[in-house]
Amino acid sequence: MKNRIAQLVVFAALLALVGATNATAQSAANQVSTIQLKHLGTSSLGNTPGAVPSGITTLRVKNHPDSDDGDQTGSGAQLSVPGPAPKQIANANPNASGFNGLDVIDQGLQSGFFLEPPDQGLCVANGFVFEGVNVALAVYDASSHKLLAGPVFANTFFGLDAAQFMSDPRCFFDTQVRRWFVTILQIDIDPATGGVTNHSHGLIAVSTTDSPLSTFNIFSIDTTDDGSNGTQNHVGCPCFGDQPLMGTDANGFFYTTNEFSITALTGGGPVFSNGAQVYALSKRELVANVAPTVVHFGDIPLTAGHLARSLQPALSLFNGEGDRESDDHGSHDQGVEFFVSHLNFTHTLDNRLAVWAISDTRTLDQPSPSVELTGTIISSEVYGDAPPATQKAGPNPLGASLTPPEPEGALSPGDTRMQQVFFSQGLLWTGLTTVVQQGSNFLDGAAYFVIRPDFGGDHLHARMQTQGYIAAAGQNVLYPAIAVNGNGDGIVGFTISGPGFFPSAAYTRLNEDNGAGRIHVLGAGAFPDDGFTIYPQFGGNGVGRWGDYSAAAVDEHGDLWFATEYIPAQLSNGFPQGQGANWGTFIGKLNAGEDQDHNDHD
Repeated sequence: MKNRIAQLVVFAALLALVGATNATAQSAANQVSTIQLKHLGTSSLGNTPGAVPSGITTLRVKNHPDSDDGDQTGSGAQLSVPGPAPKQIANANPNASGFNGLDVIDQGLQSGFFLEPPDQGLCVANGFVFEGVNVALAVYDASSHKLLAGPVFANTFFGLDAAQFMSDPRCFFDTQVRRWFVTILQIDIDPATGGVTNHSHGLIAVSTTDSPLSTFNIFSIDTTDDGSNGTQNHVGCPCFGDQPLMGTDANGFFYTTNEFSITALTGGGPVFSNGAQVYALSKRELVANVAPTVVHFGDIPLTAGHLARSLQPALSLFNGEGDRESDDHGSHDQGVEFFVSHLNFTHTLDNRLAVWAISDTRTLDQPSPSVELTGTIISSEVYGDAPPATQKAGPNPLGASLTPPEPEGALSPGDTRMQQVFFSQGLLWTGLTTVVQQGSNFLDGAAYFVIRPDFGGDHLHARMQTQGYIAAAGQNVLYPAIAVNGNGDGIVGFTISGPGFFPSAAYTRLNEDNGAGRIHVLGAGAFPDDGFTIYPQFGGNGVGRWGDYSAAAVDEHGDLWFATEYIPAQLSNGFPQGQGANWGTFIGKLNAGEDQDHNDHD
C-alpha cells in the first residue's frame, strides 16, 4: 500500500496561446471500438452506519495528473485577464438551508487514512440526499438531515477488498428511469504486497428501485487500454481513467475519463496522457441488469497537437421537451448526448470552448450500436488558470506544531477543466475556475457559460447564449458547480476564501436572463485549512490540495442543492483540530419555488 499514490513531478513550459478558430464540426475519434460491460454482483449501503476500523494510520495525498502539462503549442493572439465587477456578498437567505456532510474523519475512519482533497459527489431525489466523498458514501434524509446509511467504505459498497485503489465518486438520480447511478474509478492492487497490478476499471452502480437504500447492481468497464481483454491499445498503457464523469440522455449512459499511464500514480516510469476517453452504453439495459455493449471513443483530437480533455457529459432532468437532448427535426427517438470541454492547453488564457455530441443514441440498445461523436469549437469569454487562493489567518495547530512552525497556506484552485454540465431549457449550463483581476491583484473567480446546442442532419452547431463571471471583492471563488431546474432557475455552488473568509461554502442564483446574482455564504468556515498537503514537512509547497470539484443537483420539487468543501467548526466523532487534515463538506439547499430575494440579481 506504500506505493499506491506518489507525487507526480512534471516539467511544464508556459507557452504562447493557440489562435482562436472558427466553429466547425469535425469527426472526433480516431479510435472507436466496443467492449462488453461486466456484471460484478449486487450490493447495498445498508440502513445503519458502517463499521469503523480501529483507527487512522496514514496521511495520503491523491494527485490528479495534469493532462495539459508539457503540451506544445504555436503562437497566437494575446488575451487580457478578465476584470469583472465583483458581486455583492449578501446576508443569509431565509429560504436557503444546509448541513454538514462527510468530512475527513468520516472518510478516514472508513479507509484507515486521511486523504486530500475531497472529491465531491451529490445527488438528491425522493427525500434522500446521497453524498460520495473520496472513498466514503452516505445517505441522508433530505428534510431532517438525519444520517440514514453510512458512512460506508466505497470498496465495501462496490464489492472489492480494502486494498483496491478507488477514487472520484459521482452520483446522479435519473428521473426518466427513476434510478440512482454511482460511479468511481478503480486500480487493481495486490492485497498481499500492496503493489499495483497494472489493470484498471470504471465501476458503475445502478439501484434496483428509486431508493438509494435498495440494492444496487455493480458493473465494470475495463479501462486498462493495453490491448488486453478487448481494450484499445494505447501508448504508455496499461492506463487508468482519471476523474471519471457521467451523464445520461433519453437512451444512453455516458462515462468519460482522462487517461494516464498507471505509472502516474506509482512513479515507476514515463507518464503518458492519452486525453479523454468516452464510453457510451444503453441506459435501459443497465437498469434492466443486462450488461450492454460499450462503445469506446479514444484518441480524440481537438486542435493541432492537442487531444481533447475532460469531456463533461450533460445531466438532464427530463422534466419537459426542453430538457430532452434531441435533434431539431422532431426525431426525438434518434437521441443525442451533449458534452462540453475547455481548450486552455497552455495554462495561460483562452477564449474558446468545445461542444460535443454523440448522435443516434437510440442504437445503444442494439448489440452493435451505431453512434458517432462529433465536436465543434465556439468562442467564449476569456478564462485562464487562477493563482493559489489565500485564506483568512487563524489557528492552524498542525502547521504550528511543525519544526519550524508553518503559517496557514493557500488553497489550490486546480486548472480550467470544465466543471459539471446541466442540460435544461434546451441549453447547456456549465462553468470553471478562472483567474480574475481586481486592480493590480489577481484572484480566483468563476466563469459560467450558457450554450445553445443544435444537432440535426448529422451536424453539430452551438452558440453562446449568455456568459459571465462570479467574483468577490478581495476574495477568491473556487470550483463552481451548476445545476438548473425545469423552470430555468439555477444555482452555482462553490468555495469562497480570502482575507475575509476562512474557506466557506457559498452559492449564487443563476438564470438565462439575469446571469449570476449576489453571493450568499451559507456554510461559514470556522478555521483555516490546516491539511498536511500544505506543509513542506509533508512534501507540500505552501499550497494545499482543495476541492478538485464541487457538485450540484436538483430534486423532484425543483429545489436546488449543492455540496462543496469548507472548514467546519467541529469534525465528526469529536476529533480535534491538528490531526493532519480538517476539511469538511457542506450540503446546501435553495428553495427555488419561493421568492428568495427580490434583489438577488445585481
